[in-house]
Amino acid sequence: QGVEIPTGKTLWKFHMPHRGTNQNMPTPSFNNGFILIGGEKRGIRKIHPYLKDDKWHVVEKWHQTRAALNMSTAVINNGHLYGLSHYGLGELFCIDITNGEIVWKGSGRSGDNATFLSTPEHVLSLLSNGNLQIIEAKGSKSKILVKYQVAESPTWAAPVLLRNRILVKDKDSLIMWQFTDSKEN
Repeated sequence: QGVEIPTGKTLWKFHMPHRGTNQNMPTPSFNNGFILIGGEKRGIRKIHPYLKDDKWHVVEKWHQTRAALNMSTAVINNGHLYGLSHYGLGELFCIDITNGEIVWKGSGRSGDNATFLSTPEHVLSLLSNGNLQIIEAKGSKSKILVKYQVAESPTWAAPVLLRNRILVKDKDSLIMWQFTDSKEN
């Protein structure tokens, strides 16, 4: 739902019925006045809330049912939504945000949860098993470039990307990894 910030008054609502457990963990993604939302066993939707004649309206632009967000928030990169669907026991995906079409999928069984960072031309995915994957973000030509095991215990917090370092918080510690230029080695 959308609310008026100063008063907390509800401006509009969009109903997403629950299927399975009564939760909605992922944070919506915003892009050019549109909202991309997903939920467990409910797919991913693009909605457009707009004000016309002093009244709020919400229109669903598309609904993709072959991917769904359970506990992972997706990110937008160059007109595409990258995330981890709980379908396929954890399947990375890329959706064209103009039409809702899945244009790329990683292999299944990736994990239960992931956090994502979007950088120019790349998406970083930190899976809850401590595996960091760097994805070349090219829509249908996306691919996983490299995988690093960056933690030995579960990782639920988003990593922090610094100039040539990354901070990773696992269950027991905060770890700093440094990227090196492969030409130097």
